Amino acid sequence: MQESKFSKEDLVRLQNEDASRKIQITTTRIIETYRKFDNQCYISFSGGKDSTVLAYLAAQVCDFLQCKLILWFCDTGLEFPEVRVHVKKYEKWLKSKFPKLEIELIIDHPTDKTGKRILFKDVLLSEGYPLISKEVALKVKDAVKNPNGYSAQSFYEGTPKNIKYPKFKLIKYEYLLRADFSISHKCCDIMKKRPAKKFEKERHLTPIIGTMACESNVRRTEWLKNGCNAFDNGRPISRPISFWLEQDVLKALVLYDIPHPTVY
Repeated sequence: MQESKFSKEDLVRLQNEDASRKIQITTTRIIETYRKFDNQCYISFSGGKDSTVLAYLAAQVCDFLQCKLILWFCDTGLEFPEVRVHVKKYEKWLKSKFPKLEIELIIDHPTDKTGKRILFKDVLLSEGYPLISKEVALKVKDAVKNPNGYSAQSFYEGTPKNIKYPKFKLIKYEYLLRADFSISHKCCDIMKKRPAKKFEKERHLTPIIGTMACESNVRRTEWLKNGCNAFDNGRPISRPISFWLEQDVLKALVLYDIPHPTVY
C-alpha cells in the first residue's frame, strides 16, 4: 500500500488558510502542472461551481503562460439544463475576460466501443443502481458476490477472527444485500471516468480536476497520499483546489464576479 506523503494535520492546516492564500497555492499548483507537461493539459469542466472557479484560475495561468486553455465537458445526460447553458456561455465569458487567450471547449459524451452514446438508464440496467454512495454501492456489490469476504463483514456486527476488521461498518445498509435488483458503483466510471481517459489518450493531455478532499473519505485519502499534484501515478493528475472548502469556492465566485449556473 502506498504511504501517505501528507498528514491529517497538513490537510487541516491548509483548509484553515484564508481564501487569498489558498488561491495563491492553487495557482502555483496549476503552473507546476502546465510546466511539468509542456502545457499539454486540460480542465475537467463539469459546469458546476467548483470547476467553474478552477477554469477561471486556469485561464489566468494560461493567459500568463501564453498557452491554450482546454475545457472538457462530458454531457452525461444527467446535468441540469442550466448547467449545459452555463458551459457554453462561460466559454464566451472567459474570452471576454482574456481576449488574447485561446480557449477550446470540447463537449463530449460517454460512448461504448462502437461509438454509440451510452445513456444513464443503460448503465442502471446493465450494472445496477448507485445507491447511497459509490463507496457503499461498491461494498454492496462485493458483499453480494462474495458473502463470506471482507466487504460482507462491513454489514454485520461480528467479524470472524481470520478476517481483518473493516474500517467502516455499514450495518444500517445491511438490507441492501437482499435487494431484488442490482446495486453497483460503476455508473461514474462508465459515464465520466472512461470518457475522460479516452479523451486524454486521444489528445495526450493531463487532467486538472476540481475535486475537494472535504467531499468524501476517498478524496481525502487521495490528498493524503499525493497532495494536489499526483504526477508519479500511472495516470498523472492535478487536483489544485483539493484542500479548499465549499465556502472558499463561494468566496472566489464573489471575489472575481464569476458567473455560475442558476441552480447554485
